[in-house]
Amino acid sequence: MSLTLAASPRGARVGFCVAGSSNVQISLTVAPKAWRGLGASRLTVVSQWPDHPHHNITLHETDRLHITADNPEHEGILNGCLRQSRSSASAGDDWGESLITPDIAPQHRDGADLTDSDANPRTTTDLLLLFDQLGLLHTSSDALAATPQRSPLHRPLLYRRFLDEVLRRLTSARRGYRQVTATLTTVRGRVDGASVHRYHRTGDPRLECRYDELTESTVLLGIICTALEWVAEGNSVRSPFGDKFATARLRDDAVALRRALGEVATVPIATALSAGARLHLNRLDQPWATALQLSLAVLRECELVAGDSRDRSTDPIELSIRTDKLWERIVHELLGRMDFDWVRDQRELDERMIVDPWTDATRNNERARTYPDGVASTESGLWVIDAKYKMRDVATSPDRGDQYQLFAYSHLVAEQGRTVRRAVLVYPGSAPTKRWPRGRDSTVDLTACSVPFPSQRDVRSRSSWVDYLDRTSRQLDEMLRGDLSGSS
Repeated sequence: MSLTLAASPRGARVGFCVAGSSNVQISLTVAPKAWRGLGASRLTVVSQWPDHPHHNITLHETDRLHITADNPEHEGILNGCLRQSRSSASAGDDWGESLITPDIAPQHRDGADLTDSDANPRTTTDLLLLFDQLGLLHTSSDALAATPQRSPLHRPLLYRRFLDEVLRRLTSARRGYRQVTATLTTVRGRVDGASVHRYHRTGDPRLECRYDELTESTVLLGIICTALEWVAEGNSVRSPFGDKFATARLRDDAVALRRALGEVATVPIATALSAGARLHLNRLDQPWATALQLSLAVLRECELVAGDSRDRSTDPIELSIRTDKLWERIVHELLGRMDFDWVRDQRELDERMIVDPWTDATRNNERARTYPDGVASTESGLWVIDAKYKMRDVATSPDRGDQYQLFAYSHLVAEQGRTVRRAVLVYPGSAPTKRWPRGRDSTVDLTACSVPFPSQRDVRSRSSWVDYLDRTSRQLDEMLRGDLSGSS
């Protein structure tokens, strides 16, 4: 029995889907088509699964995966990924908008066999780093579609956030008072009455005392250190990622942080979960609130699997984002580096700036409103920017639908008497800039331009990412403002 999957057949999503059983773990990555390089979509054929338990399959948008290997366990895992991908798609989307979809079997087997090179997690890690550079992995982001469950996909992301947060707060670790109960030969604090009675009866000088001690080993830091030791011991499922999300890197960083807090005593896991949920942080300890929440999330995994259990089955989990939203984020980052007075993305626009005559103002129906992806302001007027995740052909203009959409945006946007001076479509790629007037007597220009999509090398470090943003924003600025000055 064969199974055929299509990776984002309409180019609507990129991301990951991971699932596993007690013996096998499969990570399926759908990367941006810009990372595939030149050439058409690829067909990957799995006639026999490689002889190892971890399979990282990397596809690009519109690629296909055809499995002919007869292995019910692997097929069951992939069917679970299909169900998860369908449930993760937005309401109203059909199968074509999902990350992976079922497809018909190819008539001719002209694809490449799955090899160990397809199991290289480099592309998976690069896509994860792209999400990280754009801030999509933060709790404030709602662009990623994901379910926070225990999985080999989400646990490494949680661990990395936890370790980074502890490192950020490490220099602000402060001493605090912790209630101590100890048996002493001198009175300290409050003496237990039973030990005083024993002293009078037997002469035993040992007294049980309860007192508050100023120490670094506070309850807060004790919970943090318990979570650090859990990560350092490598008790969780194996990470499918590399770089700073790799299992070995996570464990090494956790060990280094635990050594930095070497004077702090850990607390039992059950005590940490119980006390952490009720712990009230004072004003000076408030900066540690996020680290405390993350440490409790790390430790809650302990209750899901017994310590001596060999069953590491995980539910299928997907982490994905619509490609149009991903490109909008990138374009917004570029605009923020250009010489505008201000830049507002779609989330910051409302009816005061967008006058939409085709909606009923008495009805609060945001989905029906027409909003561009961004609006920027200069001294001379407003700029409307719409990001289009399409590969524009070098020899052609934007399609008519995009042109009319931009034409409509140029009429709908206004602010306090200021009108649109320029309306721009921004595509990924290298097609030349095209410009046309909005109307016969209009001074408003409609422009279509293309800038490079970030490469895999551009996302691998913060310096590389900043260099990409600076380089590409200058290129975009030269295309737009140079074209504008030449036309005036």
